[in-house]
Amino acid sequence: MLTDLISARAEEAQAILSTPGHANIWPTLEAKTVDQVKLASLAFILKGKPLDDGPVIEYMKTFENLASAGEEGPWLNLLPIDLVEYLARLRDDQIAAVATAWAATEEARLDRWNAKEVESFVRELSAFAGSARAQDRMVMLWACL
Repeated sequence: MLTDLISARAEEAQAILSTPGHANIWPTLEAKTVDQVKLASLAFILKGKPLDDGPVIEYMKTFENLASAGEEGPWLNLLPIDLVEYLARLRDDQIAAVATAWAATEEARLDRWNAKEVESFVRELSAFAGSARAQDRMVMLWACL
């Protein structure tokens, strides 16, 4: 699965899906193998909550589906505002611990995430969320098979 995180306004969702090369138009963070499950787990880590399957699955339902181009995608889902806020407020001294916890999740281990790479990605993701928030934009997950 191909995934990107895109900073845009919700009303731009359909244009994003229908535009080849969206990364050339909207601020984009390449997010290989990052999906709703992993992002929901990250939200729980940021909130200091246990990663229990039931609540994580419930949280995944808060990712609003903004647009879809069919069964094989691409799809565009809005990240929950609280997740974007937590990421935007993440302090530099917290990043290593968050990255270590996220890299230790079952989904991350199955995808063979490297802890050092995860730390770098969390740092980029935090800056990306902060920039989106500062520009009054949303953060969206673009995914395609």
